[in-house]
Amino acid sequence: MPTKLRWFLAAALGVLYGMGVLWATGLVPEWGRWFQKVSYHRAQTRALLRGDLAVSHRIEDLRLDHCWVNGRVQQVWGLGVSVWRTPLEVLSQMIVKHSFPDYLALGAFLALVATVFLRVLDCTLNGQDLEHAALMIGGAFVIVFLFPPFLGLLASRGAVWEETVAYAYGVGVLMAAGLIALAGRPTAGNYLGLSALSGMAALVRPTLWVYGACTMVVATAFIGRARWTVVDRCPSRWPRLTSRRARLLALGWLVCLAAAALVPLTNWLRFGAPSEFGHRLNVQPKQLIPSLYATRFDYPFREVPWTIQARELLAWLFGRPRLNGSDYYAQDIHRWQADVPRWRESYFTTYNEATGAAVAVAWVWCTAVALCRMRSGPGLPHAPTEVSLGEARPSSNVAIVCARLRSESPDEPAMVGRADVAQEDRAAAQQATAAVESSLMIAGWSLSSAGLLFIFYSRTPVISSRYLLDFGPAFAGALLAAWLLISGKWRPHKRVLLAGFLVLGSWYSAEAFHLETAYGGATPLRWNEVEHFEKVTAAAKQNATHPKCVYRVGEPFTTRIPFNGTGWLDAEGTVAPCVVLFVTDPEFLELEVAPGPGARVEEGPVAWRAKVGLEFLQRQRMERTREGWRLVFAGPRRKQYQRGLQPVFLATVPKEQLAEPRSPWRLLRVRWREETPTPSTPREAP
Repeated sequence: MPTKLRWFLAAALGVLYGMGVLWATGLVPEWGRWFQKVSYHRAQTRALLRGDLAVSHRIEDLRLDHCWVNGRVQQVWGLGVSVWRTPLEVLSQMIVKHSFPDYLALGAFLALVATVFLRVLDCTLNGQDLEHAALMIGGAFVIVFLFPPFLGLLASRGAVWEETVAYAYGVGVLMAAGLIALAGRPTAGNYLGLSALSGMAALVRPTLWVYGACTMVVATAFIGRARWTVVDRCPSRWPRLTSRRARLLALGWLVCLAAAALVPLTNWLRFGAPSEFGHRLNVQPKQLIPSLYATRFDYPFREVPWTIQARELLAWLFGRPRLNGSDYYAQDIHRWQADVPRWRESYFTTYNEATGAAVAVAWVWCTAVALCRMRSGPGLPHAPTEVSLGEARPSSNVAIVCARLRSESPDEPAMVGRADVAQEDRAAAQQATAAVESSLMIAGWSLSSAGLLFIFYSRTPVISSRYLLDFGPAFAGALLAAWLLISGKWRPHKRVLLAGFLVLGSWYSAEAFHLETAYGGATPLRWNEVEHFEKVTAAAKQNATHPKCVYRVGEPFTTRIPFNGTGWLDAEGTVAPCVVLFVTDPEFLELEVAPGPGARVEEGPVAWRAKVGLEFLQRQRMERTREGWRLVFAGPRRKQYQRGLQPVFLATVPKEQLAEPRSPWRLLRVRWREETPTPSTPREAP
């Protein structure tokens, strides 16, 4: 079949999948309803088209999970999705004069990923047997793109949180496809392209750094030991690391690191720190105050023994936790739940025991095959071939593989040098070898990525169903590796593949049938409804004013700054465990607090802490007053926090009480610089 026709078929199937999955999951229930009511990525795309990294320069535009940094409003979901949307936005503005549909942009990305995945499988693993190729590629496609937890993610709330994770899943699949392509064609172009993708992946979601690092390690190990080029002619069992190959590996890592440098660079430009993604600066309503506390100050789950942390995450992954929705601190969500306050949100079904068992079996099997191959070596040295690194083809052990497929003795020397090996057997052997190599690479990538993610998420202060989808590429990759291994080792037995395909389809169908969500599905809008909402929202906004130097209990917040005073609950001065305030040109921070019900007056408010942006403020003194205590903190040392409107975060309780509804202390007054008396107008002489 001509290459152009193969590309066309892959693209057609990809588009069919991308649009079909949007309709099946309810993201696009009918023609024209494909916009989000509030799209953070759409706003970021508009900013990029203006040549700006900031969503806005007006504090009035601050929304949930936005940050106010250096006089700009920033969103916390990275720039990768908005970069993808930018050319689509330009095209849409030219044709229909409005923004490109949010869910269609996601569908187009999934269609692109599916097209690339199908084409890679077709080029790398497709042999002469059409029936076998159809079963192998079809099974791989079902495993990755109809993965039930991924469908559950799309069928849930459909907001920016789920949208970003869906894009991240697609990027993870692209990395897996890159490894498969590298196994079939270990060329410099494939290796360098995969290096660039691995470096830039974290622009979509920070956890993709794990997948990018593991991708580079696996790809480098493969290139370092692969026996594919003429420059590695040697009688030894393992090839030497030649200077040419070493230069390629060095260049690949250089490309990866250069691409990865975009992430800390944009973080520094947007949030003021290379390692900050905005999650310690975002604003949230009072329902999420414990999460604010945990991400700004500290959290008790950090001190839980690692065995308990690991057990809890295992229960989250495979123990079918009940859906608690917005009841974030509910008890008995799942077995092995630690009796420690932690923000927990289970709102759609993800994995279960069957998933865990299948993934574990896949890892164990692939590991055993890899160990056997390492013990026996890659086989006899291949005959010299006149190919370059950029035009390499898999040619190692072709005759031996063909002999095994024919049930002949691979140890007979005459078999190695036979010249009458048919062309179709060469293609079959090439497919079998590439399938096995691909499966082992994907298995190593999957296992290492899942392990690093497990370490990270076992200690985080918050856990949610959508966070578990960060494991999605790794778990789907494990199942894909097992499928490719079956395809390579039992190629002549089509009944094995057919039976496996039927079992896979039945399992996925049962899982998809039992998907549940606590928040309901998405509520897509038409463009005229989005325009109306944006006009109403813009008309309701009032110009904010900067506070002067003091806030007092009982005085209303007249600044009209969104989220200003979050956690300062009433006119009596009652506060939550965390308080968010906005101040102007802070020189120091002076707090006057009074004891409330349950306060330990003899100790004083020793648990109170303060931050301006990312900087902790040093407490200088704590002294008694007539009503309670006065706390004085030094001003910020970093210049970027000394001028302009700045966010202040206050912790009012120890970390063990972060989930309590209120603090035992009351906040009476906040002052951050000396009051400047307003000069009175002198009276005129009579």
